[in-house]
Amino acid sequence: MKIHWRAIHIDADSLAHECLSAPCGRLCIATQGNVITDIAWSLDHSLPVSAHDSPLQQKFLDYFTNPNTPLDWDLAVQGSEFQRRAWQALAEIPAGQVVTYGQLAKRLASSPRAVAQACRRNPYPVIIPCHRVIGGQGIGGYCGSASGPFLEIKRWLLQHERWVA
Repeated sequence: MKIHWRAIHIDADSLAHECLSAPCGRLCIATQGNVITDIAWSLDHSLPVSAHDSPLQQKFLDYFTNPNTPLDWDLAVQGSEFQRRAWQALAEIPAGQVVTYGQLAKRLASSPRAVAQACRRNPYPVIIPCHRVIGGQGIGGYCGSASGPFLEIKRWLLQHERWVA
């Protein structure tokens, strides 16, 4: 999938926030107009789930039903040039497939550590599927964590996409 970057001035006063209850956790999405500015998994289950059924929420709910649903949405430009190259490479990994940090590093003429840092700083998990990158000796991390609830989310996403370790 080709990422649709949009250069916008992010105005905190005009951001809209939606949280949806996904099968693997609470997913919170910030938008400005029709552009996503941030996506984050929340461990705070007291956050209210958005009551309205927006087209954006429906797109994510469709993905959680069918992992082959394309999640093509305009994203606010973020990150360094290298991070955006890495994120584009992540977006090209099909559902149900994985690559290692080392394999992706070779494609980008970089190091596995730099790829892992780009994954960690990904502001758009699920749309930019950093969960599809694994370690050479195991599943790797997710959302900056090597264990715990975020890693369980990664496992769920990979199983949902029918990848089996």
